[in-house]
Order: sequence, then C-alpha cells, then structure tokens
Amino acid sequence: MSGDRQVRDLVVPTSGEITSASNLSQIKELHDKIEAIRVYAKSSGEGRIGINNIAVAKVKAEWHGGRMLAQIERQQGFAHLRHDVANTTYQDVLTEAGLDRRAAQRWQTIGLVPLDELEDYFDDQRQADDAIITSRGVLNIGQAIKAEQRKSDGKKTEPTEDLHSGTRVYFGRPMIGDSEKQAVLSVLSSPQLSQGGAVSAFEENFESFIGGGLATAVSSCTAALHLSCMALFKPGDEVIVPALTHVATAHAVEAMGATPVFADVSRETGCLDLRTVELHVTEKTKGIMVVHYLGICRDIGLITGFARERKIDVIEDCALVLGANLDGLHVGLMGKVGCFSFYPVKHITTGGEGGMVVTRSANLSDNLRRRRHFGQAEKMGDVTTLGLNYRMTEMQAAIGNVQLNRFSEFMRRRSRNYDVLRAALRKGYLSELNIIESPVSANYGISVFVSKWRDELRRRMKARNVETSIYYPHAVPMLKYYAQKYGHKPGDFPNAEAIARETICLPVGPHLIDRHMEHLITVLREECNV
Repeated sequence: MSGDRQVRDLVVPTSGEITSASNLSQIKELHDKIEAIRVYAKSSGEGRIGINNIAVAKVKAEWHGGRMLAQIERQQGFAHLRHDVANTTYQDVLTEAGLDRRAAQRWQTIGLVPLDELEDYFDDQRQADDAIITSRGVLNIGQAIKAEQRKSDGKKTEPTEDLHSGTRVYFGRPMIGDSEKQAVLSVLSSPQLSQGGAVSAFEENFESFIGGGLATAVSSCTAALHLSCMALFKPGDEVIVPALTHVATAHAVEAMGATPVFADVSRETGCLDLRTVELHVTEKTKGIMVVHYLGICRDIGLITGFARERKIDVIEDCALVLGANLDGLHVGLMGKVGCFSFYPVKHITTGGEGGMVVTRSANLSDNLRRRRHFGQAEKMGDVTTLGLNYRMTEMQAAIGNVQLNRFSEFMRRRSRNYDVLRAALRKGYLSELNIIESPVSANYGISVFVSKWRDELRRRMKARNVETSIYYPHAVPMLKYYAQKYGHKPGDFPNAEAIARETICLPVGPHLIDRHMEHLITVLREECNV
C-alpha cells in the first residue's frame, strides 16, 4: 500500500472539527488523536505529502488551543465587562484538559502567529523539496514574534500609551476559512462555473435556514431590490422609502421609473414607523421599502398589516438582519419580498458580492427568476419579460453554502460581543450616550449618538487602531441627485439627518475576540472622557 493511500485510510480530524471545538479539553482530545495518527503513519513509512497533511491538522489544533488559552488568561481582567465568564482559573482549565504548563506555553506561542503567516508556512513547506511541516517550525515563528513584541514593549515610555497598542479592531472582516476555500476549488475543478448545482443548493439551503419562502440567488442585494421593483411596480408609481438607508434602496426604485417618496425615521430605532408611513400614503402609493436598520426589526408587523389592507406591496431590505425572527417568522418573509446581502462584512458572505430575494408567492418567484436571467423562463428559451443578468456564480454559491453552515458559530460570537459592548455602554459616563436599539435585533452593530464631535471621535479612535463606521453618512434625500431632482432641503428629515450627522457605529462582528472588545471599550471610554 502506498503512503498516500494509507493517509486516505486514516481518519484525521478536519479543520472544521478543530475550529468548532468549544473548549480546551476538546482541542486536546483532537490533538492527541492527530498525534497518534501521525506517529503511526510515520512508523508505517508514510510519504512526505501524507505526513505533512497530518502535521497541518496537528499544528492547527495547537494554534487554536493557544488562541483559546490566551483568551482564558485575559478573562480575569475582562470579567467586569462579561456576563458569561466562569470563576475558573487558568490552571483549572489546564488540569481538566490534561495539558501541562510547558505545553500550554508552546501552544500560546504558536497561537501568536497570524493565520495568514501560518498558511504561508504550510505552503512554503509543501512546495519545498523534502521539507516537513512541524510544530517546531511554527514555534520558531511565534518566538520571533514574541521577541519583537518584548522589544516593542521595552520602548514604551508614555504611561498613557494603549495597553493593547498592537491590537487593531477592524469594523468588519470576512470570515473565510479552509472549508470555503476548498468549496471554491471544488467548483473550479468542474466545468460548471455558472448556473449549476451549487446555486440551486444554496437557494434550497437558504429556504430551509429562514424556514420558508422561495429563494432566488442574485449577484447583490441591490440586484435583489431592483428585480423586486421591476416585478412589482411600474413607472409613475410611488414607493415610500426611509430617508435613512443605503442609497441602493432608493436607486432600485428610481432605476425602474417609480418615484421614491422619502419618509423620516424614528430617532430611537432608525426605522420607519407606521405613523410616519401613514403621512406619506397617496392614491399613487404602490409600495413601501422597509429597511431593518442595523438589523433592528420595528413596526414591520404593523406596516405590513396596514399595507395589506390598502393593497400596497412591502419590500423588506434585509441587508443587515439575517437570523432575526419576529413572532416565529424570519424577517424577510413578512412583506411581499425580502432582499438579503452577502457583502463581506454582513452576517455571511458569498465572497465579495451576492444577494438573495425571497417571497412566499410562487408566481412572483417565477417572475423574479426570469428577470434574473434576461427575462427568459429557461436557458435558450423565449424572452417573456424585461430582464437582466443578475445571476450568482457557482463559486459565490459554494462559499454561501459553507457560510450558512457556520452561521450559528458567527452569531454566537456576534451576540456575545454585542452583549459585552451593550453592558459597557450602561456603565459610567458611557451610559449618557443615547443608543439606537430595539428588543428584536440581528446584532449587526451598535450606533450611539455622540453629538457633533462625532468625526473627531472617529479620527481619535482610528489613531488608536479602532475602526468605526457610520450608518449612514447622509440622509438619502440630502444627496445631490435626490435633493436637486425632488427639491429636498436640510431640515426636511430631522431624525434621519441627526442620525447621519451625530452617530457612530461600533463593531461587534464575529472576527472580534475578547482582547479586541476590551481594547474597543477602553479606547471609547478614554476618548469620550477627554
């Protein structure tokens, strides 16, 4: 039996099993299993490729274990911000896992290596003749990083310098792992790069995930919004659009010839409320764009009920609300259609761009699918309506399928970070900041009013390696195109304009771990106390 064949017969834990381990004991168990397989494979004369494949899994277990240990070490100093920190010491965790302190220190040093550098090391060793992947090789990289950190620490002289000055808090980062990369490679190994099985599978999986509806995968959320407007409205129709949203929401209405009628939003939630909607309804009103601002779900039931009585179609802009349920129904299934985004910093991504439009109407679903594909009912068929090329690629769908499977992992981290940040905003002088929130939310981020010095605060936080964002930097009717065309002027939409002018959005994404959240909160506290 050849070495490579022997490796295929050995059941080595996958990267997914390692990353999904929830505690150190599980990591240690997987590590010991991999090490036993490695020793057996080596003694059986396994080839270099096979040994390296096993070594990758072993090092990844050590890397994840090291990251977990570093997080446990920091918890004592971070406990005042957390509700879920158990009174367990670092040594207790090591004892329970059966890991001695020397091994723990090695793992933590390995855990210092950035993931991209770790992958580079693996690639370099695979490509080099006769090179073997080892824990020692990665440990050497970690030790060099640790030495550099100590050198940098020794140069600190200012007592006010950040405790975690090397910690960069990104507002959003795509969570792409080995499984997503492998899924894309599998597609690229096939001749079907478009209109294949991955897209169909993603649509079916998405329907199951949200618990109903008929899903049509498209190239972006903007495409989903545009197709929905094309299917539901005609030129001259009026569609109520919140004054605070991404410009794509209004563009989708404008692009097909309907008229966006802007309505102010609630200062407390950033969303439309029924009272404001009622003020803008006329005989020409055929649609309402409900945007779930920052994942907040508010008044959607009241608005859809009001619209149904008047035969007005509701389009839900669900770009930031994946995973939220209201009264047992996933958001996006309450209106006529729901439009979702898979941009890199959203709840899941399809690798850059991507979107999904869902509806519970079979006829409307068929209409949307035809319009997605040039207006054709089937490939090479007759064109029965106006349509565009808004198709999703097989590569995008392959990533989406993996990301859906990881959603619960992402949402656990996002919810934890949200709770930590929300708790900090209830304490001390930060409690004086007004928060835009609602009981039902998909925990996309937290926007707070920081008054007219918002831009200066953002600059100061960025200088300390904390990225923030603004949702959204302008009230849409104040943008030049819409202001000139429809005659809107400053002061017409006071709540939307205030939110755009005075709020800062703080990150809670799954890419952030405890040290990031601690650094974010520390910087926010210190800069707000200037």
